[in-house]
Amino acid sequence: MTVTTPLVAPEDVVLRPADWVALALPGLIWGSSFFLIAEGLDAFSPYLLTWMRIAFGLSVLLTVPAQTRRFRPGHGHASSCSAWSG
Repeated sequence: MTVTTPLVAPEDVVLRPADWVALALPGLIWGSSFFLIAEGLDAFSPYLLTWMRIAFGLSVLLTVPAQTRRFRPGHGHASSCSAWSG
């Protein structure tokens, strides 16, 4: 006996406000970078702006290891993940 689940058509799905925020937020963040670059080029040289973007991106990425330390094996999370077995 095969059990099938009913398919939900996309037009039947009602988006909650949190869904709209989750949809709009990445677009706003990604799109705002173009505006900020255009404005930044009026105030800074292209070379300085490039280094500022790299420094800002690095500072954001450096927060990732600090946040993921709590998910290492032995703390009750992701104990079977081979990426943390180092």
